[in-house]
Amino acid sequence: MSYSIRCGIVRGFVAAVLTAGLPMESRGQAPTTPVPEVRLDVLAASQTNLVQLGSALSFGSTGYGRTVLAVAGGTATRGGQTRGSARIDSAIRFHLDPYRLSKWGAYAQGGVSALYEEFDGWRALVSVAIGVETPPAAHKTWAFELGLGGGIRLGLALRRARPDSR
Repeated sequence: MSYSIRCGIVRGFVAAVLTAGLPMESRGQAPTTPVPEVRLDVLAASQTNLVQLGSALSFGSTGYGRTVLAVAGGTATRGGQTRGSARIDSAIRFHLDPYRLSKWGAYAQGGVSALYEEFDGWRALVSVAIGVETPPAAHKTWAFELGLGGGIRLGLALRRARPDSR
Protein backbone atom coordinates (compact mmCIF):
# COMPACT_ATOMS: atom_id res chain seq x y z
CA MET A 1 0.00 0.00 0.00
CA SER A 2 1.44 3.38 -0.96
CA TYR A 3 2.59 5.94 1.59
CA SER A 4 -0.06 8.50 0.52
CA ILE A 5 -2.91 5.98 0.98
CA ARG A 6 -1.63 5.07 4.45
CA CYS A 7 -1.32 8.76 5.44
CA GLY A 8 -4.86 9.49 4.26
CA ILE A 9 -6.26 6.55 6.22
CA VAL A 10 -4.37 7.56 9.37
CA ARG A 11 -5.55 11.19 9.08
CA GLY A 12 -9.18 10.13 8.62
CA PHE A 13 -8.95 7.73 11.56
CA VAL A 14 -7.44 10.39 13.86
CA ALA A 15 -10.13 12.93 12.86
CA ALA A 16 -12.92 10.42 13.55
CA VAL A 17 -11.47 9.48 16.95
CA LEU A 18 -11.12 13.13 17.96
CA THR A 19 -14.71 14.00 17.01
CA ALA A 20 -16.50 10.79 18.04
CA GLY A 21 -16.91 11.83 21.69
CA LEU A 22 -18.12 15.39 21.14
CA PRO A 23 -21.80 16.11 21.90
CA MET A 24 -24.17 16.72 18.97
CA GLU A 25 -26.65 19.56 18.53
CA SER A 26 -29.49 19.93 21.02
CA ARG A 27 -33.16 19.02 20.49
CA GLY A 28 -35.08 21.25 18.14
CA GLN A 29 -32.20 21.87 15.75
CA ALA A 30 -32.12 20.24 12.35
CA PRO A 31 -29.63 17.34 12.47
CA THR A 32 -27.42 18.37 9.56
CA THR A 33 -23.99 17.77 11.09
CA PRO A 34 -22.23 14.72 9.60
CA VAL A 35 -21.87 11.87 12.09
CA PRO A 36 -18.31 10.48 12.32
CA GLU A 37 -17.45 6.89 13.15
CA VAL A 38 -14.40 4.69 13.61
CA ARG A 39 -14.63 1.16 12.16
CA LEU A 40 -12.97 -2.22 12.40
CA ASP A 41 -13.98 -4.62 9.61
CA VAL A 42 -13.13 -8.23 8.82
CA LEU A 43 -13.82 -9.54 5.31
CA ALA A 44 -13.58 -13.30 4.96
CA ALA A 45 -13.53 -14.66 1.39
CA SER A 46 -12.62 -18.03 -0.12
CA GLN A 47 -9.04 -17.02 -1.01
CA THR A 48 -8.27 -13.78 0.82
CA ASN A 49 -9.09 -12.52 4.31
CA LEU A 50 -8.89 -8.82 5.17
CA VAL A 51 -8.73 -6.91 8.45
CA GLN A 52 -9.20 -3.16 8.08
CA LEU A 53 -9.38 -0.13 10.35
CA GLY A 54 -11.18 2.91 8.99
CA SER A 55 -13.36 5.93 9.47
CA ALA A 56 -16.68 7.04 8.02
CA LEU A 57 -19.11 9.93 7.90
CA SER A 58 -22.88 9.64 7.57
CA PHE A 59 -24.93 12.49 6.11
CA GLY A 60 -28.58 13.43 5.64
CA SER A 61 -29.92 12.40 9.01
CA THR A 62 -33.35 14.07 8.86
CA GLY A 63 -35.33 10.90 8.13
CA TYR A 64 -34.92 7.15 7.76
CA GLY A 65 -32.04 7.20 5.25
CA ARG A 66 -28.38 8.12 5.70
CA THR A 67 -25.64 8.40 3.10
CA VAL A 68 -22.42 6.84 4.38
CA LEU A 69 -18.91 7.41 3.01
CA ALA A 70 -16.09 5.31 4.45
CA VAL A 71 -12.38 4.74 3.93
CA ALA A 72 -10.39 1.89 5.48
CA GLY A 73 -7.03 0.21 5.23
CA GLY A 74 -5.30 -2.81 6.65
CA THR A 75 -3.97 -6.21 5.73
CA ALA A 76 -4.92 -8.92 3.26
CA THR A 77 -3.87 -12.51 3.90
CA ARG A 78 -3.76 -15.24 1.24
CA GLY A 79 -1.92 -18.55 1.39
CA GLY A 80 0.17 -17.51 4.37
CA GLN A 81 1.28 -14.22 2.78
CA THR A 82 0.19 -10.84 4.17
CA ARG A 83 0.00 -7.67 2.11
CA GLY A 84 -1.70 -4.27 2.26
CA SER A 85 -5.36 -3.53 1.52
CA ALA A 86 -7.63 -0.49 1.27
CA ARG A 87 -11.34 0.15 0.74
CA ILE A 88 -13.63 3.05 -0.13
CA ASP A 89 -17.37 2.58 0.51
CA SER A 90 -20.43 4.57 -0.45
CA ALA A 91 -23.71 3.29 0.98
CA ILE A 92 -27.26 4.14 1.99
CA ARG A 93 -28.22 3.14 5.53
CA PHE A 94 -31.95 2.69 6.30
CA HIS A 95 -32.76 2.98 10.03
CA LEU A 96 -35.92 1.30 11.33
CA ASP A 97 -35.95 3.69 14.33
CA PRO A 98 -34.34 6.94 13.16
CA TYR A 99 -35.66 9.05 16.06
CA ARG A 100 -34.25 6.89 18.88
CA LEU A 101 -37.65 5.84 20.24
CA SER A 102 -36.12 2.58 21.49
CA LYS A 103 -32.72 2.01 23.09
CA TRP A 104 -31.47 -0.38 20.41
CA GLY A 105 -31.66 0.52 16.72
CA ALA A 106 -31.68 -1.85 13.75
CA TYR A 107 -30.73 -0.85 10.21
CA ALA A 108 -30.06 -2.24 6.76
CA GLN A 109 -27.39 -0.91 4.42
CA GLY A 110 -26.53 -1.28 0.75
CA GLY A 111 -23.94 0.32 -1.48
CA VAL A 112 -20.82 0.01 -3.57
CA SER A 113 -17.18 -0.47 -2.64
CA ALA A 114 -13.82 -0.05 -4.29
CA LEU A 115 -11.59 -2.70 -2.72
CA TYR A 116 -7.81 -2.83 -3.15
CA GLU A 117 -5.54 -5.61 -2.08
CA GLU A 118 -1.96 -6.00 -3.24
CA PHE A 119 -2.59 -9.52 -4.55
CA ASP A 120 -5.11 -8.54 -7.27
CA GLY A 121 -5.32 -4.73 -7.31
CA TRP A 122 -8.56 -2.74 -7.36
CA ARG A 123 -12.05 -4.18 -7.90
CA ALA A 124 -15.59 -2.86 -7.61
CA LEU A 125 -18.12 -4.59 -5.35
CA VAL A 126 -21.75 -4.33 -4.32
CA SER A 127 -22.25 -4.62 -0.56
CA VAL A 128 -25.26 -5.24 1.70
CA ALA A 129 -25.41 -5.44 5.49
CA ILE A 130 -27.68 -5.48 8.50
CA GLY A 131 -26.70 -3.85 11.75
CA VAL A 132 -27.74 -2.88 15.24
CA GLU A 133 -26.76 0.15 17.34
CA THR A 134 -26.44 -0.07 21.11
CA PRO A 135 -27.98 2.46 23.50
CA PRO A 136 -25.89 5.66 23.59
CA ALA A 137 -23.46 6.36 26.43
CA ALA A 138 -21.28 9.47 26.82
CA HIS A 139 -22.29 10.82 23.39
CA LYS A 140 -21.19 7.58 21.68
CA THR A 141 -22.88 4.43 20.42
CA TRP A 142 -21.52 1.08 19.23
CA ALA A 143 -22.79 -0.65 16.11
CA PHE A 144 -22.38 -4.27 15.02
CA GLU A 145 -22.79 -5.26 11.35
CA LEU A 146 -23.02 -8.46 9.33
CA GLY A 147 -22.97 -8.31 5.54
CA LEU A 148 -21.77 -9.46 2.14
CA GLY A 149 -19.45 -7.74 -0.33
CA GLY A 150 -16.06 -9.17 -1.21
CA GLY A 151 -16.86 -12.03 1.16
CA ILE A 152 -18.61 -12.16 4.50
CA ARG A 153 -18.24 -8.83 6.30
CA LEU A 154 -18.19 -8.39 10.05
CA GLY A 155 -18.03 -4.82 11.28
CA LEU A 156 -17.71 -3.00 14.58
CA ALA A 157 -18.20 0.78 14.63
CA LEU A 158 -17.99 3.47 17.29
CA ARG A 159 -20.21 6.43 16.32
CA ARG A 160 -20.96 9.79 17.77
CA ALA A 161 -24.53 9.67 19.11
CA ARG A 162 -27.18 12.28 18.42
CA PRO A 163 -29.46 13.08 21.37
CA ASP A 164 -32.75 12.51 19.50
CA SER A 165 -31.93 10.72 16.24
CA ARG A 166 -29.58 8.09 14.87
